[in-house]
Amino acid sequence: MSNLAKTPRQSRYQSGVHYDLAEFMAAYNLTPPEARDLFARFGPSKCELDLLMKAKRAWEDGKKIRQ
Repeated sequence: MSNLAKTPRQSRYQSGVHYDLAEFMAAYNLTPPEARDLFARFGPSKCELDLLMKAKRAWEDGKKIRQ
């Protein structure tokens, strides 16, 4: 019997709505290398990438305030 367990990357890709690379770059004003890196590390899940970018922006805004 084959192993039915999926890797985290496979299960991310198969669930929910997904960004394509160009759409993700446009949505967050990212450079191609930035967008490709995030896709490689987190997959194309719109939900996960939106949460990631929200956290990234909040962290960057907080960093600016403290300076």
